[in-house]
Order: sequence, then C-alpha cells, then structure tokens
Amino acid sequence: MDSVATKTYGRGGRGGRGGRGGRGGRGGRGGRGGRGVNHQFQNQTPVTLNEITKFIKHNKSSIQYTLDVVPDFEQSFTIPEKVVTDDTYFPEKDFEAHLHKEKDTNAMYYEEDSIISLPNDLSECLDLNLFYSFGLLTTHTLPYSILYQLHDEFKFMNDVERKRYYDSWVEKLVIQCSESKVIKGVAIQKTKKALLDAAWDTKLLDFALKTDLDTCNALVINLDDKKVMYHFDEEDRETNVILFYCNSHYFPLIHMYSEPHSNDIITKLEEHFN
Repeated sequence: MDSVATKTYGRGGRGGRGGRGGRGGRGGRGGRGGRGVNHQFQNQTPVTLNEITKFIKHNKSSIQYTLDVVPDFEQSFTIPEKVVTDDTYFPEKDFEAHLHKEKDTNAMYYEEDSIISLPNDLSECLDLNLFYSFGLLTTHTLPYSILYQLHDEFKFMNDVERKRYYDSWVEKLVIQCSESKVIKGVAIQKTKKALLDAAWDTKLLDFALKTDLDTCNALVINLDDKKVMYHFDEEDRETNVILFYCNSHYFPLIHMYSEPHSNDIITKLEEHFN
C-alpha cells in the first residue's frame, strides 16, 4: 500500500508594534515543520490477470437488469436468518473466496468473441498474467485458432474478413491436396471434402502442417481427458502453435504481447499432461 505523507508547519512570529505615527513591523514567517510519514501495510494475496478476468465475468453474470417487482422475493417484516456453511459460496464472500471456488475446476468455458480465462492448473506451466485465450467462431474453432496465432492481422478482422481470409487459405490447401505428395489415392478426395465442409480434426491439421504450414509445429492439449491430444514436432521449424480442446471447442493459447511460444513452454505442457 502507498505510504501517506503528512506535513506540519510552525506558527509565524508576531510583528513588532510600530512607534507613534510609524507602521508596525511585519511578523516573521513561520518555520516549516518536520515531515511525518505514516506507513500502512496490509497483507495482500497476489492474483493473476487471468483470475481477475474470471472474477469480472462472474460479477457481470450476477447483475440483475430488471426492476420488476417479484412478490415472492419482496422483503417481509420478518427478516429470516441467513444460514450458510463453510462450503457455501455467495457473492458477499471476498475475492479470494471466489478464486478458491474457481480452482476446483480445470474447464474452459466457451463464449464467442470473448476473452477466455485459462485454468488455474496451467499456472505450473505458464505465467497466467501473460497468457489468455479467445472464443472464436464456434463452427471453426480449430482452423481459426491456428490463424489467430500465426497472423496478427487476423485478430483485428471482423467476421466477414476472417471468413474471407479463411476461405482463401482453404483454397490453397485444396490445391495442395492434388499437388503435394503427402496424401494419395482416395485420401485426396476425402481430404478435399473435409476441407470444403470445414470438418476439421487433427488429421486435417496434420495435412496443413505438412503442406502450407511447413514452418510450424503444433501441440493440442485435451483438457477433458487431461492429456496430450496431438503433437507435431519437426526440427528446424520456426513457430509453435498451442491449442486446448475442451467441451467440443478448440481454444488458442495467446501471449499478451504476441510473443512466439517457446520450445520450453511446449516441453512444460507435455510433461504436465503426460
């Protein structure tokens, strides 16, 4: 807590009385008093930006916007006693009580076009003040999560622009189905159909990494099963993309300052979920 400074000032001397007909002398200026400092300290529990995001979302969801009176909930003349236990959670509890409640789950809750908080369990691998996720188009969470991490301009596009950007990328991948040697025979038509139907899974991701995304490695963590779902790792690739899978959605791992994911983060996540 910031210190609070206090200042005191001495009282000035009284001026001399003037002689008859003369003007009295001016009183001396008061001396400046010593500066006093009052330090106040308070025990504080450090919290991460990730936890603050969760708390804000919780409070927003608790706001009641209607002013209509519901007779069943009008205040009676007799106020009933409020009975709670140590396990009961209610809004009046302090911030740390809310955080304790949030630590009981590792799930990520999808909300389109919204910042998604990361599970507290990831604090063993990541600095939760520096990382977050984002809810992308619900029908395209996997490919959009890839583009969101690889291209900064994609983050600032509107829905129409993102779809146009994505469609252009898919066209390139469809062409590479025939031109590349990654897949053969029936797999070519199946892959083309999956791309055009936006039926993304780790097989399509694998194809993209072996063709157009040939400078990237990828790690996908399944938070439902708490294990590594997919890992593509080849030497001499410059970029890492990291995704979380939870409740049928994919979520990108995003650095606050758009810094690339290091190999050290990949290793920590692998060890944690293996």
